[in-house]
Amino acid sequence: MVYGAYGIYSGELYVFLGRRTEVTLHGDAIYIAFAAFILGCIYCLVEIIDHFDKRDNEEIYIRIRAGCQAFGLLIFGFALIQNSVMAGA
Repeated sequence: MVYGAYGIYSGELYVFLGRRTEVTLHGDAIYIAFAAFILGCIYCLVEIIDHFDKRDNEEIYIRIRAGCQAFGLLIFGFALIQNSVMAGA
């Protein structure tokens, strides 16, 4: 979250995607990626809450985590597309 906020503050966000792949997001793509970062934080919080929850309701937490993961990856994909469209314009 702090790294995403710094990216919003500075106007560019460097994201490492793999061994040899990195991208620098600019403009509106930073805000879209920040939304994906928030979903990643929610995913982690749900994992922690599930660990401490004594009830037998694992399926609910699995669904919430799967939804956060899928929607977060989708939003991050939109951020990458937005960044490439703006770079080409």
